[in-house]
Amino acid sequence: MNSNHTFSIIVETENLGMAGFEDLESSLDSIKSQTFPVAKILEVVLIVGGHLSVDVLDQLNIKYPWVRVHLEKSNLDYAKSKMKGAEVVKGSILIFADSDMRYEKSWLGNIVEAIQTHPSGTIVSGDTRLETNSAYALALNATWMIQVLSDKITRSVPTTFFPLNNFAIEKSLMLKLPLPYDLPLYRNKIPIWERQLLNHGCQIVRAPGTRGYHAPPGTLGDWWYRMLIYGADFVAQADFSVNEKNEIVESKNVLGRLYKLIFLCPWKIEQLLLNSFKLIREDSGRLPYLPGGVIIGLANCAVVGLGALVACFDRDFIFKKINAREADHIV
Repeated sequence: MNSNHTFSIIVETENLGMAGFEDLESSLDSIKSQTFPVAKILEVVLIVGGHLSVDVLDQLNIKYPWVRVHLEKSNLDYAKSKMKGAEVVKGSILIFADSDMRYEKSWLGNIVEAIQTHPSGTIVSGDTRLETNSAYALALNATWMIQVLSDKITRSVPTTFFPLNNFAIEKSLMLKLPLPYDLPLYRNKIPIWERQLLNHGCQIVRAPGTRGYHAPPGTLGDWWYRMLIYGADFVAQADFSVNEKNEIVESKNVLGRLYKLIFLCPWKIEQLLLNSFKLIREDSGRLPYLPGGVIIGLANCAVVGLGALVACFDRDFIFKKINAREADHIV
């Protein structure tokens, strides 16, 4: 236990490549309204690369004077933004939030408590999902990058993964074993980094009452690319492994890609059925969303499968397409 930690909250803005200013406002408003006063946190730092205009930055300075904006002259991608935040903030503990996430009121206090009551080297994970208020949201919760976890935990429980949009880690640890942001993967850098951290002897726990609600893809184009890259990323990860020295090794693995492609679609359909059942069991009021959710979920699976198929033959094609699309978006 260490009660002498100082805490920095880092909010990236690179997700605004597929989101809007209202999503960032919702994120910052949720941080401001935490039960644990944000004033007790050393700093809240917004990492800004290329997605915020001067007008929007002026609005932020007026509406959120308690937020420090760190500007980078060059564009940042999502993972590099996280590492840049780790480098420039002052706190001994880094709490990561995203510009397209809204956090429940108990989130910050429970993250802080979990860090303070666990030994050094512990990474604290929150719980991320979409608010299930439509058939579309139900389908995304069931088939996208969401882990449908139980609401009922009352204490921290061991886990092997954490979302980059909702976790806390010691600054010294992240600088010693940095997130491999330069890999040609969209979000699947995360499980590779998690493997390195576990190999290093770190413990990962999920804390109760730390849910964040992810904004859904807001346009048809955003949905299309998010599903494609989910499938492409899943297959592309076959080319990367962690060796005995805890180093990342890249090698072309066409058979591994094909195996992951064959596995992916049946698994996603299984997840659609299983997670839909979990969501309805949690709240029977969601039952009217089920028919539409299953239909949309099957569409999600089809586009995810298409992305995986493309990546089997051209691993980086969709990765390059979505990065180019996001780089052009300014709010």
